[in-house]
Amino acid sequence: MFLGFPVGDAHALLQGWMRRMGERSRIRRATREMAQAFREFQSDPDPFFSRERVHWRNDRLECAVRVGLGGWVSEELEAGRAFFSPVP
Repeated sequence: MFLGFPVGDAHALLQGWMRRMGERSRIRRATREMAQAFREFQSDPDPFFSRERVHWRNDRLECAVRVGLGGWVSEELEAGRAFFSPVP
């Protein structure tokens, strides 16, 4: 399963990779943390995830800065339209 969808037998290499990733303690921890954040989001009147805000992760941020969008990212953060994940 990937995001709730089955991965067919035609994708045996992907199935194996997903199984191996699921065995890693850090992946299991990240999955638990994400699931907990999602549960909290569903009942929070001021949700952590919002369609009006961009959730910046390390890969997105690095890419934006590398292509010259660092100033824009800074403006979005200051305006409250973007945010970083909280430290667990």
